[in-house]
Amino acid sequence: MSDTDITKSKFEEFIFNLSDVDFTNKVGINKKTADNIRQSANKVMDIIPDDTPATEWNIDDIVESLLLIDDISDSAVKGYKSRVKSAVKKFIAYSNGKPIGSKPRDVKPKTKPTEPEVTAEQVKTFELPIPLRSSLILNIANLPTDLTEEEAERVCRIIKSYAVPARAE
Repeated sequence: MSDTDITKSKFEEFIFNLSDVDFTNKVGINKKTADNIRQSANKVMDIIPDDTPATEWNIDDIVESLLLIDDISDSAVKGYKSRVKSAVKKFIAYSNGKPIGSKPRDVKPKTKPTEPEVTAEQVKTFELPIPLRSSLILNIANLPTDLTEEEAERVCRIIKSYAVPARAE
């Protein structure tokens, strides 16, 4: 790479191309990131020296010069510095033929959750409808088909604990 490959005019061309979705996809830059660095770079483009290669640009000084032109906050200056540095770094990498997009993350393959094995010892259940009142049928679900007397007594005690005393009529 020569200094003629990393000139301001080539940088302007690179920044202009960031508005092209096909270009950003090709080089691997997220569209939102491309928009942010393009807007910041365009803001300081007039301040960048014409005759100096990108490797020699002092981004801090360039962005600080923006304070003389625009009334911007300190936090905005930090944002501009970060984005313009990112733009220049990506431009130099692109000019060198190096990848400029984010590194692909290791993605674990999605696996289906393991289903419990059906065994011969799985409990078989049924639903027991009990006519309770003339217009009410109580359904007790998931009763095991091999319900023991002890388990039945336990269910009775639990249900009895919810009972209210009968009203005198």
